[in-house]
Amino acid sequence: MGRVRKSGPHLATFSATLCVVLLLAQRVYAGSPDGTSCTSDGDCTSMKCDAVGSVCCSQCLTGTTCVADGDCLSQECDDSSSQCCGGGNGDCSNGTTCVANGDCLSQACDEDRNRCCGAGDGDCSNGTVCSSDSDCLSFVCDSSTGECCGDGNGDCSNGSECESDTDCVSVLCDPGTGKCCGDGNGDCANGTECSSDSDCASLTCDSGTFMCCGAGEADCSNGTTCSSGFDCANGTCDTNTGTCCGGGNRDCLNGAACSFNNDCASGLACLRGTCQAAPEPKPAPALSRAVLIALAALLGAVGWLRVRRRRLA
Repeated sequence: MGRVRKSGPHLATFSATLCVVLLLAQRVYAGSPDGTSCTSDGDCTSMKCDAVGSVCCSQCLTGTTCVADGDCLSQECDDSSSQCCGGGNGDCSNGTTCVANGDCLSQACDEDRNRCCGAGDGDCSNGTVCSSDSDCLSFVCDSSTGECCGDGNGDCSNGSECESDTDCVSVLCDPGTGKCCGDGNGDCANGTECSSDSDCASLTCDSGTFMCCGAGEADCSNGTTCSSGFDCANGTCDTNTGTCCGGGNRDCLNGAACSFNNDCASGLACLRGTCQAAPEPKPAPALSRAVLIALAALLGAVGWLRVRRRRLA
């Protein structure tokens, strides 16, 4: 029979060494688990070495390399730098997921898309914080609220830029200034739509056209409040009613200025530039007795001459 070779201490030592080598090799090729110290992403099973704590991580702190939002504790992986950002650190680039304005470099997190925006990129939706018109998709940053507005959404305050009435809370966009106005603030220029006198800087809303008018611009139609003829398109402000009149409309009352009889209301006439009661027509004067006798004598004489001519003929 052959001799059975007994294992000695050298074999045990070899086995232990082999185990250590295999473990080290596993660590080198498979990486270390989360929580293990690391110096580079390649040291870790997750392929992420936390930039702050220098430990392997699956959900890492700001500044650590990431591929998706889920790689980060903040759930925000910067689209531009491919590093974790946010968590109130104000370091996420535009287009990166955000939950609050403080997550973003621009300090603006789009309320509709939950993405960082602004800083002049014109990519923030209405309702998002802005510092200039160029931050907004609508290119309008509300001067009162500091939020993007407009683009037909009827959410811009007075003083904000507008292109149409539907951009404004007041539904009034001043065509002269290109800004929202009205809603009782007395800041709409002449020619702007209005619903009451208090919408207008002139404090006069034309009762016919529903446009701001007056203030000496001679653009108010008849029936609209006026303080002088200079406010009225027809040049006449009726002192009785305090409204524009004239222009051949027969609506100026007694005492109002006029140019023609048909400026004045029925029963009035334009006399010496003022509407007044029309004078009563004077009856034809009665002929006196002496005049009648003279006429009779004249007719008799004419008849006698005719008879004489016939006899002489």
